[in-house]
Amino acid sequence: MTLPSDYLIGVNALTPEELRRQLRNEHEHVLGFADELRHEFDDIWKQIDQHPFLVELDQRKLPLEKYKVYAVQNAYYIADHVRSVGRAISKAEPLHYAFIFGRLIQLVPGYGTPVFAFPKIAKAVGVTDKDFDEIMRTPSLVMPGTQAYIDFMYKMYEIGTPGIAAASYVACPWTYTERELGGLDCAKRVAEGLDIYGVSKELIQAYTDEEGFSEWHMRLLRITKDIINAEANVPEVREKMRDAFRRNSQFELGFWDQAYRYGSK
Repeated sequence: MTLPSDYLIGVNALTPEELRRQLRNEHEHVLGFADELRHEFDDIWKQIDQHPFLVELDQRKLPLEKYKVYAVQNAYYIADHVRSVGRAISKAEPLHYAFIFGRLIQLVPGYGTPVFAFPKIAKAVGVTDKDFDEIMRTPSLVMPGTQAYIDFMYKMYEIGTPGIAAASYVACPWTYTERELGGLDCAKRVAEGLDIYGVSKELIQAYTDEEGFSEWHMRLLRITKDIINAEANVPEVREKMRDAFRRNSQFELGFWDQAYRYGSK
């Protein structure tokens, strides 16, 4: 089963209130295969939620160098994810899936430009344009966990169905969204934990509102979940999506872990 050719028209017509109500209801009542996966692998998500990196951010105890490692590696991950989506667009079948995957990139405000929210808050704690530029040009600065995560997603986008591709990625935006929608509040936590380093309340709130707690973020989650759910009736694909989601969740856990362990090196 695939999403209909007029799918995006319906999604774009949803109001923020409708999106929130849908996503909250699906999470609370485990409606759809994507939410089944979210609940099945909750043990991994709990490890993310309780990871020392995030807990120490909550407690205002995280050493700044650990955050900087996370910020630079995350910038590389974000940039490279565009290439994975581009691969899905180039091989889309049926063709309207090219527009659906393209919408995932279009939704992000300022993706890849100076107005993108993430670099602004990272720069507020001392990460520089030079830091961001160097990791894009210097392969040795990309940590093994980051490269493995990127390579995994690219392979899933290359050889997998749209649902398998979406399942290899959805844990990233989902963990950053609100708990009532099944997320872990990561967008809020990685911003609020920086007030100890002098980041203004205004910038923290702007990042939280623009990143994980925004309309575009809910819409992105809606589309990604729908891509997964549309293929859940095919047993072979269903099992591959399950494996992709598990690995995606494990890579998310590992991403926080590498920044925490190597932040002082």
